[in-house]
Amino acid sequence: MLFAGLSACSLLTDFGALSEGPVCAGDCAASTSGGDGAPNGDALAMTSMTDGPSMTDAPSDGGAWPITLVQSASANTMSNVASLPVSIAPTAAGSVVIVAVTQDRETTVNVSSIADNAAGGGNVYVSAGVRTIDDVCGNTVEIWYATNVKAGATRVTVALDTPAPYELWVMEVSGLSSTAPREAGKTIATQPAATLVSAPLVTTAGRAFVVSTMASCGDGKQLVGGSAFTALPALNGQDTAYLVTTAAGTYAASWTTTNDTWAASTVAFH
Repeated sequence: MLFAGLSACSLLTDFGALSEGPVCAGDCAASTSGGDGAPNGDALAMTSMTDGPSMTDAPSDGGAWPITLVQSASANTMSNVASLPVSIAPTAAGSVVIVAVTQDRETTVNVSSIADNAAGGGNVYVSAGVRTIDDVCGNTVEIWYATNVKAGATRVTVALDTPAPYELWVMEVSGLSSTAPREAGKTIATQPAATLVSAPLVTTAGRAFVVSTMASCGDGKQLVGGSAFTALPALNGQDTAYLVTTAAGTYAASWTTTNDTWAASTVAFH
């Protein structure tokens, strides 16, 4: 999907550098069940297995064809908690695991670590460097990932530095670079509008997995009709969507809104 520009009230930032985050030592406290169990308390967890689109041209950056969304899972809680796990099907060796996180109400809350239970100490998750804030509602968006993961992880746990309500989406993707999959990242925070357009991201790789995550003040968001992106389950009015690209270009997901403020981040992986 191509976008020619944004409104003057938009704040757009390009993050070229990647910032690393610490990794949990051991398992974090669980506040919800995984996708294969019933919710615990007021927390909600969902898991889905999804076959993503693929391409047939030969890769040029060390990735292995095709780029495929192997599985996705999501979880959320309305309570103030410091850690939130989600169950997934066992990961395959060499995949990239992407975790998108939205947090409600507090602009100072950060993701402190992400860990999984893969054998041998788990995989290392780092920030994609695209944290953004909706100053009006206090919502934040972050995207993290683990590269060339070990096989067999069945649980991913996201920890915050301060307890808060939050949502998370986990995506396992095959066919991406096993050394440096992050290509680029963008963030945006805007004033109320009828359409929420996540940060338009320019990709130079012809093959990429683009993730857009948004957090807004209101509920009832849905992807704009005809969008090339595929939405994951919306949680508490926040959402994540993805797209496998077939050519270099400018890409961003768009959601309808009810004239809310919002924050959104987009990252391309190749």
